[in-house]
Amino acid sequence: MRNLKILVNYIDYFKFKSWGFILIFCVFAIYKVEAQINLAPSSIYDSRPVLTNGEYLATDYNTVNRPLVLEAFATNAKIGVTSGSIYAPAAGRDSVFFGGDEPSDGFGAGAWPIYTKRVFKKSDFPIQMSCSFFSREDVPLYNESYLVLVPANYKYFATSTYYVDGQYTQREGLLFGGFPFQSRIFDNKGNSQSLVIRRDVTHNYALNGKWFTMEVYLYLSGNDLIIKYLKVDGSSVFPDDFNLGEFSYLDDFRLGIAADDMAHGFTIDKNGVEPEPIVADFDFPNPICEGECINFQDRSEVPSTSENVSYRWLFEGANPSSSDLQNPMDICYLQPGSQLATLIVSDGFQSDTMTQSVLVNPIPRISLGNDTIACQLGFELDARYPLAEHLWSDGSTEPTLSVNKIGKYWVNVRLNGCEFSDTVNVDSIVRSGIALGPDRTLCEGEREVLGTEMQSDWIYKWNTNESTREIGVSTSGTYHVEVYDGCWTYRDSINLVFGECADFKFHFPNAFTPNFDEINNVLKPVVLEGSCCTVRDYKMTVYNRWGELLFVSEDITKGWDGMYLDKDAQTDVYLCIIQFKHGLNFEIQKHSVHLVR
Repeated sequence: MRNLKILVNYIDYFKFKSWGFILIFCVFAIYKVEAQINLAPSSIYDSRPVLTNGEYLATDYNTVNRPLVLEAFATNAKIGVTSGSIYAPAAGRDSVFFGGDEPSDGFGAGAWPIYTKRVFKKSDFPIQMSCSFFSREDVPLYNESYLVLVPANYKYFATSTYYVDGQYTQREGLLFGGFPFQSRIFDNKGNSQSLVIRRDVTHNYALNGKWFTMEVYLYLSGNDLIIKYLKVDGSSVFPDDFNLGEFSYLDDFRLGIAADDMAHGFTIDKNGVEPEPIVADFDFPNPICEGECINFQDRSEVPSTSENVSYRWLFEGANPSSSDLQNPMDICYLQPGSQLATLIVSDGFQSDTMTQSVLVNPIPRISLGNDTIACQLGFELDARYPLAEHLWSDGSTEPTLSVNKIGKYWVNVRLNGCEFSDTVNVDSIVRSGIALGPDRTLCEGEREVLGTEMQSDWIYKWNTNESTREIGVSTSGTYHVEVYDGCWTYRDSINLVFGECADFKFHFPNAFTPNFDEINNVLKPVVLEGSCCTVRDYKMTVYNRWGELLFVSEDITKGWDGMYLDKDAQTDVYLCIIQFKHGLNFEIQKHSVHLVR
């Protein structure tokens, strides 16, 4: 018959008022001997007591979703011992537990029990329990170790006695064991009777300051509970088949151990048959990329006889960080690194834990920078990332790319299955130059605007200390401008003379003959001799008798040649409107003109 391994998850204390010693309860979870499990505190249900109407409420087992239950009053519980955390004898052993306060001198001064959620019945007999204990040698009075069988309906905890606000409350239960060198059987009768010591034997099978193993074998003969044996380090302490008599709670009880100072490796066999164990296992995508959300798939082996199976997931460095679903989805890892994922599978009696590492690879983030307008092409785009693979928009695979023409450029960077892309638009500035035009003479009182043909987003510096694109001037002088377009600097100047202007005098013909004889072929104003030639905002328009626009000119030197839509206009009378600014005056003139062919 194979054994089931029960790993001690906690050691705790409770006090016997009448005996004056401290018992430390260790609790367990069932698991295969061949595959020990290191039970973490996450397998233990732990909650503080609730005081209602002067009475502390008991733990509601219907709400417990873990295989072990810690006494609610265990405010000083210490779960998990490693070398140096209490003292050296814990070294080299997994799942060693110490109950009660965390003392500076390494032994307990008060503790609380942890016990199974699972309730046992008569059908589970025969039952064999064993556990290894360690009791500090220099404090022998309180260094006791017990295997425990207690009723399952305790209000506060699975112990025999307890003080609540100074009131002594006795509980039922059987405890097998004692000091390393003295073994007893305590029979707690409840509130109606005092505690009874059924057996008390002093021996030399074990000593304080050394690890030792204690085991007990229990079976039923009719309704009587029989101890087949109690052994310490393999030596039988009590005679075989010691009859303890009948107990009313053998159809509804829990199992536990008590130890002071430490316990390790608690095992149970029940009914002479080893149940199929729970074996936790799960799958998930691995490795993954930073920022990726993944699903976890439970692959655990759970016995067909298991009921109320629960799943508890813990996700280090993920969002969410935990789940109670069998197959949690959308678990997101936002930071790179190796993160632990843990699954705890329990049926209320036994549990198993599987922990795996989730490798979260970093995204190979690079930047090509903002969209740019380059002064000169031939520069380099840099997408270097150590050990990464690169693919550019032109198919090249080097970490850098030379830009020799304008356009859109993209790169994809890939490392360990993770990738990142970036895009940049490249344009260039065409060297254009500036021109203020030729020197010119203007009428006194006029205002000339310079810079109207230049771009507004350039940087300007005039010799008038102005920095706008356009400046207005009305005095004679030479005007200089320096313009920077983001790449190049341009310079130009113009000389303006403002003086008195004669009237603008011109003759406008009332007929013209566009017959290509070089005489009166084009309709336009004829400027008279002695007239000032300065005319501003000039515009000439020609309409036919139906008001249809046939011709427009904003240059006084260019007139109408009698053509409309590439065809000769017919002989007729046309309306010509001339408008212009001369000096400070603005004029509009209308003329009727005969076109003769």
